[in-house]
Amino acid sequence: MKLQWFGQKKRISAYRRQKMVYNMTVNRVIGGDMYLKKKRNKHVECKVCRYRIGFNLLKHVYSHMENVKLFKCIICDEDVLLLKSEHAKKMIKLVRVEAEKEKKAEEKKNERRNCCYKRVHFEDDEGNWREGG
Repeated sequence: MKLQWFGQKKRISAYRRQKMVYNMTVNRVIGGDMYLKKKRNKHVECKVCRYRIGFNLLKHVYSHMENVKLFKCIICDEDVLLLKSEHAKKMIKLVRVEAEKEKKAEEKKNERRNCCYKRVHFEDDEGNWREGG
């Protein structure tokens, strides 16, 4: 056995290297990473239809799911993945605007709670506000 000195690392055996490569490929397939992080020039073979897919992998996978509307448009009840990108952008913008409105309403509510009226008004045991004397 070779002694390890400071700054030197023990080499990985060929068996461990093979095992690591196998685990990485299995994790990519199971976790869906191969559909999201893929090199541009690589094609992936679909396990269902044996079709080679080069781009739009999520659209292809979604096309195999029957009677499922995961990404349903609020406006026209169509699938967002199958529509043009402009329509999808409009829908995303609408959702963001609604989320911002809710956030602003929550901030105003918190401001009212923390304002100077707290000195004059206070909560009783049931949680009702009443004027203090």
